[in-house]
Amino acid sequence: MKYLSTIAAILVGIAGAQAQMSEAGFQLALVPEVALQPVDRPIHGLALNIICGQNPVNGVALGFINLMTKESCGYGGALLLNYSEYFRGVETALINVNTDQFCGWQLGAVNFGGKMCCGLQTGFLNVAHDFSGLQLGVFNYVDNLKGVQLGLLNIATHNEWFCRFPSQLAAAFPIVNWSF
Repeated sequence: MKYLSTIAAILVGIAGAQAQMSEAGFQLALVPEVALQPVDRPIHGLALNIICGQNPVNGVALGFINLMTKESCGYGGALLLNYSEYFRGVETALINVNTDQFCGWQLGAVNFGGKMCCGLQTGFLNVAHDFSGLQLGVFNYVDNLKGVQLGLLNIATHNEWFCRFPSQLAAAFPIVNWSF
């Protein structure tokens, strides 16, 4: 019990000292509302999210659910879900969701690259609006492709290269699909 009191006092002291700063080097969150740092404070370092944490992160975010808001970069490792808005780096989770811009590597069962995605997506299902790079999965879907898709079913709805051919050809191909 004495050790728990000491640890709690240290954590409260760290939180109080960092309350004056606009950025923090460390975040420990049970859920977004029960955390050392408020949700709008950028974390430049390590974010440990026991259940769910919600901060912009430049560094490493580890947890069950990582909600990396605004501009974030580095590594997001979650057991269930990585959610990001603008992210550069590596995301590994069962589900990776990006709402706007992603550049890097998404590794998960389901990957959503957002409006603009570049790099590598590896998983069962890979989805993006504008994609540049390599999608490697069972099902790959993009609206606009600049790169290669490898998988059982590959769909690029606005593939300019295949638009030159007769209308019998579809924008979906098994095994490989490409556009440069």
